[in-house]
Amino acid sequence: MTEITLKVPNGIMKTIGSLVESGWYVDENELFLLALRNYLKTHSEELMTRFVKEDIEWGLLGRD
Repeated sequence: MTEITLKVPNGIMKTIGSLVESGWYVDENELFLLALRNYLKTHSEELMTRFVKEDIEWGLLGRD
């Protein structure tokens, strides 16, 4: 597993803390992983399309 450092606005962390304290999540890590998984799941087609277009543009035009 890879560890990352993430800067989160205070208001969002307050909400996350409340959800953890209320028992909705075991800890902050669980919430962040679930949120990331859900984002990737719901945006995977959009993300793949964008990456393919960027790769095609780079291949055709040689731009970074």
